[in-house]
This record gives sequence, structure tokens and C-alpha cells, in this order.
Amino acid sequence: MLLLPCNYIHADTGYKGDSIHPECIGDLEQQKQYLGALDWKVLYTQELFVPDGFGGDTIARNSYMFN
Repeated sequence: MLLLPCNYIHADTGYKGDSIHPECIGDLEQQKQYLGALDWKVLYTQELFVPDGFGGDTIARNSYMFN
């Protein structure tokens, strides 16, 4: 995920139709105040193959929550 300010025009890909909306807040401090505190939660799930298992035991599943 990537958060970009609304006053950024993505022109390096050759797309010429990008524009800045007139309601855009260009000042970084005003943008931070508008967004408020950001509270991120990331769920990471991992599945591993267990070669000495049988049936459902051949897959080990782990999930982790990061704040």
C-alpha cells in the first residue's frame, strides 16, 4: 500500500491524463491534520509445506498480527 498526497501527478509512466482535484489540500501539515492519527494493523499469514506430514498435517499455517 502506498499513500501519496493528492498534489502529486504521476507523470513518469507517460500517462498525460492525470490531474489535481481542486479540493486537494496541498500543505503537508494540513493533510496530516485532516488524516488524523493513522492506526495500522497488518495480518500476515504463512503456509509452509511439511514433508514428513500426512494429509492435512503436510501444511503448517501461522498467522501474525502487527500493529
